[in-house]
Amino acid sequence: MATRSFIGAGANVRQTYSITMAGTGDWVAADTVTATVANIAFVTTIGSLLTDAQVATTVFQTLSGATLTDTTASATIGTGDVGATAIPQFGTSEFNATNPSTGVVLLTGGPASPSPAWLAGKPFTIAITENTTGDETATGAAVVTPTSQAHWDQPDNWSGNTVPIDSDIIAFDTGNVDLLYALTTAIQPLTVNKSKQYTGSVGLAYINVDNPAKPYAEYRTPLYLTFDDNSITTTLNLETGTGQGSSRFMVDNGAGQAVVNVLGKGSRKDLGTPCILWKGTNAANIVRNIAGDIGIAFYAGETAVVATLTTGDSSTSQAETVCGSGVTLTTVTLNGGKQETSSAITTAVQNGGNWTHLLGTVTALTINTGTHYPNGAATYTTITVRTGGKLDCSKGTASFVVTNPIQLFKGAIINDPNGRMGNFAFVLNGCNLEDVTIITPYGKTLTLS
Repeated sequence: MATRSFIGAGANVRQTYSITMAGTGDWVAADTVTATVANIAFVTTIGSLLTDAQVATTVFQTLSGATLTDTTASATIGTGDVGATAIPQFGTSEFNATNPSTGVVLLTGGPASPSPAWLAGKPFTIAITENTTGDETATGAAVVTPTSQAHWDQPDNWSGNTVPIDSDIIAFDTGNVDLLYALTTAIQPLTVNKSKQYTGSVGLAYINVDNPAKPYAEYRTPLYLTFDDNSITTTLNLETGTGQGSSRFMVDNGAGQAVVNVLGKGSRKDLGTPCILWKGTNAANIVRNIAGDIGIAFYAGETAVVATLTTGDSSTSQAETVCGSGVTLTTVTLNGGKQETSSAITTAVQNGGNWTHLLGTVTALTINTGTHYPNGAATYTTITVRTGGKLDCSKGTASFVVTNPIQLFKGAIINDPNGRMGNFAFVLNGCNLEDVTIITPYGKTLTLS
């Protein structure tokens, strides 16, 4: 076991990829060469210039947006100063095309003047195919494999010039270099310590805005820093100490058990997206968001399992937790701050803060203090509202069901001005009707059990 700190000191090496035209004869008018990135195909249709050298020049010109020498050729998207660069995934922030030798087109990765510097090593994935009537071919081949300060698998990016291995302690101590590429680690670390002094981003945003004028859905995978050896329990201590923190920190613990402690927060880079995005599928996962900003399986289609989820450490906590609909939850406690859930919960306890629940059956909810918002069409089996607790149904529109009579204690509040609960029953525990507040539309039937 060793401690490996991410220092982001590696060289930034651009990816290069060649497209070579070859064959025993000439191309034929209307033959095509297709470049495909992320299922997006850019097609060059050959005109009257038919040698390998001439076709390579035409393909270079259509990819780069240069004026076509072969005026009878065409491309998927225009010619002239448009070409493939009009497609975000083919744009000049992704790669640049040159025609360095006879019959060859060379693609060089990364923007010409990258900022930050590690974007020079940004990888791209492309496939080349041709459709010809003869034996002419267009063959794509990797020439130089990219690497950068932002690559996990670059030894120079780690203290001791060694990439972390199983059972290591990984530290993000300081600096602002992002960790973006080659994020499938094939390890399970013992601990991940992330200080607020480290302000870089870890993981790839779902929408790539390296060129803000040409955003696109990110196709590189994985998006998350992924631990997938699943041999030990990993403890993550995130946003410790003082400092600015990170605006994006994405971790996927795979099937390995994780204990996630979030102790602080940065400022969100992506509007509406928590700073920390986490997922993992082990049945014993524990997440404690003491003072952070975390999304669990936040995006549609993602899944996670959390046996015990805790948000906040007191009623004054500023913690924020958002759980997507693909999260399997067992015991959930809100002590303070904000929490949103969208799936079934076995035991839910609220000791403060604001909790919004959208979907999924809640077997047992106890509101000791704070406000609970049942904003969706969920079913609650049993609800208990104690002194200082409020069940506020005013924000949603869908009707929902509370199966058993609601247990009310002195000072409890039910606010259902639009009658979303329909006719419901309640029980008074050690108090009289005037000791509780129930707001419901005229004409509803309430049953005192």
